[in-house]
Amino acid sequence: MGREFDYGEATYDRTHVVAINYMWDIPKASRLVNNLIVKRVLDDWQLAGIARFASGAPLSIKGIVLGTGAINGGTDLTGGGDGWRPALIGNPNLPGDKRTVEEYFNTAAFAPPITAPCSAASLASGTCFLGNTPATWGRGPGIHNWNIGLYKNIPIRERVTMRFRAEAYNAFNHTQFSTVDTTPKWNLPGGTLATGTQFGQVTAARDPRILQFAVRVEF
Repeated sequence: MGREFDYGEATYDRTHVVAINYMWDIPKASRLVNNLIVKRVLDDWQLAGIARFASGAPLSIKGIVLGTGAINGGTDLTGGGDGWRPALIGNPNLPGDKRTVEEYFNTAAFAPPITAPCSAASLASGTCFLGNTPATWGRGPGIHNWNIGLYKNIPIRERVTMRFRAEAYNAFNHTQFSTVDTTPKWNLPGGTLATGTQFGQVTAARDPRILQFAVRVEF
């Protein structure tokens, strides 16, 4: 029944992941200008952060056919819970410079595998099939994120220090898309995409820049 199409990368697979952690004690300005104000304002700063880069998670697809109640994305025709998948008739992956929010992958590469309601009998006779799209066939948006913190230690007394923290999550406010719609809805007969479908579109993004400030007294 084409179980070879069920083999593919795990949904959490990331081909490439790079995480960079860093902390830098900024050189003291008072070494250049021996001034009390310079020492109080510009000394004892730290820069720290985490930069993370990762490729996107695998994309998978199950289709929904409108106009018939005999088959849909969750139908079990084989007794093994296999359901069905669309027919792959082209290359679904677009070059990086061709991907947009409205079309992240080539939606024309997929087609409904049936032109009439499917049943166990018609499946056995070869008048319909479950589709040949692999379990995974592309990758969603990746991650390119910088979290940066700026800290200053301010001595108050011999055993008392005030610590100022300024932190920026997604510091450069880089838009990072997270979810792509992979649930096509086709009209039968004809196999046209239903009106209002978001198939192939980016539907969600990760958090924008978040700023956080804090003051802590240590003694």
